[in-house]
Amino acid sequence: MIIGRPYQELVRELRRLAQDTGIAVRGFHQMSDQELARETGLTIREAHMARQRETGEPFLFRDATPAEIRIFSRKAQARGYSVLRGGRFWHFSGGCDKGLALSVLIGFFRTAWQTRIVTVALGDSGNDLPMFRLVDRPILIPKADGSFASEVIQAMPRIRRAKNAGPQGWAAAVLDALRPRGHARKVRQARPSHSEVEQDALTPV
Repeated sequence: MIIGRPYQELVRELRRLAQDTGIAVRGFHQMSDQELARETGLTIREAHMARQRETGEPFLFRDATPAEIRIFSRKAQARGYSVLRGGRFWHFSGGCDKGLALSVLIGFFRTAWQTRIVTVALGDSGNDLPMFRLVDRPILIPKADGSFASEVIQAMPRIRRAKNAGPQGWAAAVLDALRPRGHARKVRQARPSHSEVEQDALTPV
């Protein structure tokens, strides 16, 4: 099941848009596995797998000014496509975003299980906003420098923020999200205090 425009269509339209605007971009389809590995820190094998796509094209602007990026984004929108900023790359897509894809997935689980499910989403950039707005527990991961995506903070100022960036932050946030609510409080209540232990030891039997 593919949600969104076919990949080859997106590649074709991204190239056409770059040509029409005179704004240079470089997409995954133009990169070798080695180049993508250098840009992302992935292994060569991981970069190769990342380039095998069915929809959505990550890309980089080449020396574009903020004004040129706004022009590029507006023209893409006028043609029925969207340009969203991710962590390292911009993303060119049509007819789909993370929120739509996740809503389909949630619908599958609700139909299969016939019960309410608690949804959690983790992300670190503005293109995660549609997904964050959909779930019960959105969690914003910091960037490598410790900052948080300004687009997300502006839209959702009370969003939960993870403490650490990268895999460590993701893992800790997932484990915390999976912990039953109130679990820590119940554990604290169940554990006797030092004074209680001392009192028990002094109480005659």
